[in-house]
Amino acid sequence: MITYFRPYNSKIADPIYKYIEITSKPTKKGEVTERDLINSPWLQRLTRIHQLQSTWWVYPGGEHSRFQHSLGVMNIAGEFARQLYLSLSKVCKKYGEDIPSEELIVETARLAGLFHDIGHGPFGHLLDFMVFKPLFNTNHEKISQKILKEKYRKKIEKIIRSPKGYFENNEKVDVENIATLLKRPEPGEAEPEKR
Repeated sequence: MITYFRPYNSKIADPIYKYIEITSKPTKKGEVTERDLINSPWLQRLTRIHQLQSTWWVYPGGEHSRFQHSLGVMNIAGEFARQLYLSLSKVCKKYGEDIPSEELIVETARLAGLFHDIGHGPFGHLLDFMVFKPLFNTNHEKISQKILKEKYRKKIEKIIRSPKGYFENNEKVDVENIATLLKRPEPGEAEPEKR
């Protein structure tokens, strides 16, 4: 890890990953950090929603929340993206596509992991099947996309780094890319526009 960033990052203790490193102190004026997002009301509400729905009533070890799960997914998604970066770069180069910086790819994956369950309500998928789908023709993934785009777009556009480094000049996280990672497009849905 780059020593320079250590004073600007924090670690969250985690029972599976030991510690999850996050950006926590701005390095530049106007910067938004992962801690700012994590401490927001929409993500903090996940601390009160059980990951295993009502299973914890009969399985005492199933006490973890959607919040804890989302932090873990953020961590592992970032590690996965970092491991895949060289291969992704090779594929992009082969097709003549621009290659985003490693830190941008990592942060995009981390944010997709962090936000992937933000649309869940109490009782998780049961609420999808019993309420969201029959009454509103929606699900937690579509709700997650809506919350992400409407409540977090401006904040996410002010993120300039991952825990291990800055993005390259003028790069910023594209909320539409995160939204696409939250919910796979349905067959027949329009493909994202090429830039």
